[in-house]
Amino acid sequence: MWHVILKDLKVLLSDKKSMAILIIMPIILISILGNSLKDMFTDKIDTSKKEVAIVKNYNISKETNDFIKFLEENGFVKDNNKELVSKVKDFNIEEEIINNFIKNKDIKKVIKFRILEEEQAKKLLEKEKISGIIIFPKNFIFNMYANFFTPFRNNMEVKVISHPDKLMSGKIIEGITKGFTDKLATIIIGKNVFLETAFENNLGSSSFEKLDKVINEISDSFKDVSVSINSKSINGKKALSSFQFYSVGMATMFIIYTVSQGGMLSLEEKRNLTYQRMVIAGMSRFNILMGKFFTIFLLAIVQMSLIIGFTSILFKVDWGNMLHVMMVTLSLIFAVAGLGTLTSVLAFKWESDKMVNAFDTIVANLMAILGGSMFPLEAFPKFLQSFRYLTLNGLGIEAYQNVMLGNSIEKIRTPLLLLISIGTIFILIATFFAKKEERCSNA
Repeated sequence: MWHVILKDLKVLLSDKKSMAILIIMPIILISILGNSLKDMFTDKIDTSKKEVAIVKNYNISKETNDFIKFLEENGFVKDNNKELVSKVKDFNIEEEIINNFIKNKDIKKVIKFRILEEEQAKKLLEKEKISGIIIFPKNFIFNMYANFFTPFRNNMEVKVISHPDKLMSGKIIEGITKGFTDKLATIIIGKNVFLETAFENNLGSSSFEKLDKVINEISDSFKDVSVSINSKSINGKKALSSFQFYSVGMATMFIIYTVSQGGMLSLEEKRNLTYQRMVIAGMSRFNILMGKFFTIFLLAIVQMSLIIGFTSILFKVDWGNMLHVMMVTLSLIFAVAGLGTLTSVLAFKWESDKMVNAFDTIVANLMAILGGSMFPLEAFPKFLQSFRYLTLNGLGIEAYQNVMLGNSIEKIRTPLLLLISIGTIFILIATFFAKKEERCSNA
């Protein structure tokens, strides 16, 4: 049996295309995904000062005049009473809101603002000269005046653009900007409650005269905004790096592709009459079956050893306790080899290339998605996350990640037992089909 295993293994390892897919491709993907998505996985927040562009797409003079005209045309200014108009002119909304936000002492500790035109800001962002852009849109001044001096509540959307490679910086900028807009919304709601209460009590237009107190508090509110950035690990546990996540993800994904190798070998042996010659030579069908199991097992050991070795050296991936890594790897390989053995029997029985190809294109990719090899499962709905326990790579990922996080053997016991159980079930089913085929042949 062993000379057959070594022959099959030699055939597989000499197939440059298959080896490129099984070994080189996962390492390339780990390099690309690990580098491009590293900001999503870091447990450290960069608290250095961010340079952010402020883009003012509004025209303060025009929009102020437009608002005054709006007041006059809609009955807010009556009998030549220009007091409300005077209040609007005296209240420099840009200085009291935007500039006070920019000059806030706590915000200045983490962000350095630059006033730029939109196109210039986008070019600097593309070159990574700045961390983000905050855009105050056209009609922002008009809408703010309407929000503060009328019962209306106009849209005050402030747009934030960040660089895709600076995700954490973008989140910080978005968070601070959201705090700014939330503060505005709170003040506007308070103003609306004030005006609605005044109108309900028949105070009418006289209520606008008392807006001074509300307006005067606006500037002070923005001066008192406090900003702090804290990074905290949950229960003292370290987070996985992007290279750790994708090393595990790609390794467990591409090991599934070794399954189809057994099926292709069985088809080739049947078509070349190699299988028939082995039977005539006295080799039992069970030994032939076990030969496929150990061929896939050894191929997967070579594959996983190279991936773990390369990622440890090239990307400095910390796989954790190597004894536990070995236990997880052997359990995963056992399950994969069991599935590969079953695939070999079915491919031989049905003599179908389509079945083997369908496994590679449909089953393996479905396992990769549901098991969490491609994306963190936390991004999926809860009901989909439970499907990981139905996939070999999902169980392998859970076990590997627990080892990487330094968790005890108890944390990996369940996935290991499930992998071994699944592998055993696959082998038993494969043996059943093989013996059934043998009885049919002898009949």
